[in-house]
This record gives sequence, C-alpha cells and structure tokens, in this order.
Amino acid sequence: MREEWGISDSDPLYLNVARYEPQKGQRTLIEAMKGVVDHSTSAHLLIVGWGSLESSLRTKVDDAGLSDAVTITGRVPEIHGYYAAADVFVSASAFEGLPVTILEAMAAECPVVATDINGVREVVLDGETGRLVPPDEPMQMAAAMREFTDKMTRERFGKQGYERVHDQFTVEQMVNRYLRLYSSLFDQ
Repeated sequence: MREEWGISDSDPLYLNVARYEPQKGQRTLIEAMKGVVDHSTSAHLLIVGWGSLESSLRTKVDDAGLSDAVTITGRVPEIHGYYAAADVFVSASAFEGLPVTILEAMAAECPVVATDINGVREVVLDGETGRLVPPDEPMQMAAAMREFTDKMTRERFGKQGYERVHDQFTVEQMVNRYLRLYSSLFDQ
C-alpha cells in the first residue's frame, strides 16, 4: 500500500478513514498537517473515503501547498492494508456514535489521535491508547500527531489500544452487553 502511494517505509504515515462530509473534520486534519510537516518533512497523511467534499478537500490540500504531504485517495476497494501500513490513525470528527474506524485502527495496533467528543472518549483512553484533543483545534491536533513520531511510543500506545479493543469491544462482548440491557428493560 505504501508503495502504491509512493510513501517510504521510513516516512511517518497518518491515516484517516471517513466519509468526506463536514462533520468528519478532514479540513482540520489538512490544517494540522502544516504543523506536522514543519517538524517532520517526510510525514504523510492519507485521507481515505468518499463524499460531497472530495473536490474541496483536494483544493484545500493544493491551496495549502501540502500535495506532497496529504493524499485524498477517494474510495478504495479494500481498507485493511491501509490500517496495516499506517503508523497513527487520526480523526477530527465533530460528532460520532460508536467510532468503528477507530476501533478498526486500534484492532490493527494503530495509536489514535482524535477529537475529545462523545463516542470517541468512550473508546480512546487519552494518554493510554491515543491522544484526545478539542474539536476544530488544528494546532493541538498537530502537536498530538507529532507525539507519535517516536516508534516506541507508537508501539506502546498501539499495543494498549489493541488490548482495549480485544478486552472491551469484541462482537461477543457487545452482544452480551445488549442482551443485559434488553434483559434489564424487561425486568422493569
């Protein structure tokens, strides 16, 4: 996957997977990359997805002079290789339910940098499985992203994220939680 997009194995690779819609905050991620590449010129961000903002996101990347650092991929046929190749998963959503892409990233041992919002803060433990930053704060997002340029830090957070998903968010555990919830509703 890195070879397909011309990204060296030694380049820090950030990944975002989401629909290209305003609430997903990719504009904030593009702005944050300015602060990342100022410190790590070889860093790269892949924004994978589809949606109504695809053209405007491409324009924002070009206007910011970040075409060497940010790639808007559009829809891809298979996503697992992207999670496997990424060093850090990033999300700048304004709101979420249960953030499945974050769970997928954590299952792939990717540390997470995301916005501190409902849904996300139930999954990502700040300082343990990733970093949480306020929404619409590209400079704070960039600072959190830069924390993961150290490989050992990425590995530690990634392992802890994997363990959290394995311990708390498997299909069996989710089904059991729903069954307990439904049972408690019937008992009332």
